[in-house]
Amino acid sequence: MTMHKLNRRHVMIAGSALAVVAPWRPARAETNVIRIGVQPSLSYTPLYVVKERALIEKHGKAAGLDIKSEFGSFASGPAMNDGLLAGQLDVVCGGTSGGIIIWDKTRGKGPIEVKGVAAINSLAFYLFSSRAGVKSLKDLGEQDRIAVPAAKSSMQAVLLQMAAAKLFGEANWAKFDPLTVTMAHPDAFLLLGSGKSELNAHFSGPPYQYDQQKDAKLTQVASSLDITDGPMTLNMIWATTRFHDENPKAYKVFLTAYEEALEIVRKDPKGAAENYAANVKSKVNIAEVLQGLTDPGTKFSSSPERVATMGQFLYKTGVVKNRMESWKDFFFADIHEKGGS
Repeated sequence: MTMHKLNRRHVMIAGSALAVVAPWRPARAETNVIRIGVQPSLSYTPLYVVKERALIEKHGKAAGLDIKSEFGSFASGPAMNDGLLAGQLDVVCGGTSGGIIIWDKTRGKGPIEVKGVAAINSLAFYLFSSRAGVKSLKDLGEQDRIAVPAAKSSMQAVLLQMAAAKLFGEANWAKFDPLTVTMAHPDAFLLLGSGKSELNAHFSGPPYQYDQQKDAKLTQVASSLDITDGPMTLNMIWATTRFHDENPKAYKVFLTAYEEALEIVRKDPKGAAENYAANVKSKVNIAEVLQGLTDPGTKFSSSPERVATMGQFLYKTGVVKNRMESWKDFFFADIHEKGGS
């Protein structure tokens, strides 16, 4: 059965951004600053490593470029996409579903066409419930309110749609949509733990989910690994064709710095955890951050996994208009030699 009904709210993450696009500028000298948008999540630790260790400056100098980096912290993907398309940011990160949606909305639009730069990680997200009797996704009902980073479009929201299609048939892929509410992970973590809110479930992420696993009042209802039948790239980086094409040297510097950051996360997870903690306003337990970085189900890599699977699901549900035949349709060619799926 084909899933084809288009839900407009699904594409709000990209739609609003298109309205603020800056006019196309002629070719100019390469930039001397790379402006990077990051969200305050453990998932984006490699970018915090780039920042704290001045890796762009380091590799720029090695390439004979006087270049620096600027980082901005954003609570959600839509605000970053607005800045990206307006030319106020050069590189941003987010959930794979959000990247695919903005790619679809901008495809064929010349300099503002967005493509993937690199994957960040494959890891498990866990869904927790505080309601008695909820042991699996099948137990969720009208009385439940599930916090996700962005209703209908965030990675957690799309994972719920994939789960619904798997459990109840493709025609029912949106079964859990009415139960989801948009809420940042830190807020959802506090509200669910308090027991004093209508919110009674949270499709979480690291490091918050590790505290939630220890909370006797909460039941772990689902894992993203079960929904996707194995590892899937859940977070990634994207940029506009304008930035990529106008700044080949700076773009290469970014990729080189990013690859070093990934290596640091893998070989020096404690140091990477400290780099992450230095950028989070709330109190951070380094041991829990380290747990997230070294969890057996977590892999930090620039090579995408099952991204085409996600793209094809979004196409079948009508969320995107362009079918992704291969992951290479989505990513800039600079990463193709890494291999992926």
